[in-house]
Amino acid sequence: MLQKLNDMFLGTATGIFDSTGAVEVIIGPIRARESWRINQLVTRTTSTTPTQLFVRRYNVSGPRLDYTARANNDVSDCDYDVPAGQKLSFQWTGGTVGTIATCDIDGERYGV
Repeated sequence: MLQKLNDMFLGTATGIFDSTGAVEVIIGPIRARESWRINQLVTRTTSTTPTQLFVRRYNVSGPRLDYTARANNDVSDCDYDVPAGQKLSFQWTGGTVGTIATCDIDGERYGV
């Protein structure tokens, strides 16, 4: 049985837009038996152009978990799990080269 460790802030995915206007950040539970239940993402960028954010499971086939066409400044209420040992891929596109993309991850952290 999983034990709830704490609520709310789980981490931040942060990266810099490359020469193609894209950035990918991989993040997920850190401890061996830790898992997450994500319930909100808050994304923002310093880009002067409109950006998009795609959230997918890293190295796992399947549909995207989340998407926003307003990644410069958006809040997404969501509900999905990140099991122990799995990571998420945050992929921004359309950004101004050298600017910053950030996504705060809120939810619940579980462990054994």
